[in-house]
Amino acid sequence: MATKKRSKKKEARQEKQTPTENSQNNQKQTEKTQDKQLFWFFTIIVLVFFAFLGTYYIAPAIVKKMNSFEYVGVEWTKEKFDQLDVYHARYPIIYKGQFMNTYYNLYIRNDPRTNTVPINNVKFLFNPTIIRTIQPEVASCPGVMRLNADLYGFLSAFPMVKEIQFGIAEKQVAEESNLTYATCDNAKNGTTVVLIRKSEAPSIDQKGDCYTINVGNCEMGPAVEKFMIGVLAQLNNATLNAAPN
Repeated sequence: MATKKRSKKKEARQEKQTPTENSQNNQKQTEKTQDKQLFWFFTIIVLVFFAFLGTYYIAPAIVKKMNSFEYVGVEWTKEKFDQLDVYHARYPIIYKGQFMNTYYNLYIRNDPRTNTVPINNVKFLFNPTIIRTIQPEVASCPGVMRLNADLYGFLSAFPMVKEIQFGIAEKQVAEESNLTYATCDNAKNGTTVVLIRKSEAPSIDQKGDCYTINVGNCEMGPAVEKFMIGVLAQLNNATLNAAPN
């Protein structure tokens, strides 16, 4: 009888401990659930972070690398500008072997590697004064204002160039417009003339201190851009892609 009483007391104590054990089990289960929730929370945060990096940093860097190439000693990148494809070159300005602590950003619209405008035995050497002069007929060509501005910015970036004037290659029009009359025939010593004129076909030619940008029938873009590409090629001792015969 004594043994049965002790057994009943032990069972009673076990029954009294059961709610506590249940509470502890529930607490452990809750902690496991919270741990899982925290794990997935931080996992999602990490995934979102890397997705952000991929969208705003990694992917653009990959695209830029795919759209970059080297030509005439300059690194080019194909970019979008107001729905237009442009080719961007950024290069250091060097004068007398010294870096001038500045870079120039050149933007052109045609792939420099496939520009077929020929450069005929030209050696680029600019004097402190440059006169950009055009035939009156060229003034009506599409894009003439933009390309004149591009050429001005390109030439003015060279430290040896101190002054750039604008001229007309027809005497009467120049006098009426109160502008400098400048052609390859009246170029003065110490002055570089860059003449833009219509021609049978686009090309870049030289006569002494005068450089002629022949634009064909208003093919202004390829001709002016090839002039600038040719200058960069000479500065970097680089070879231009051969024009087709």
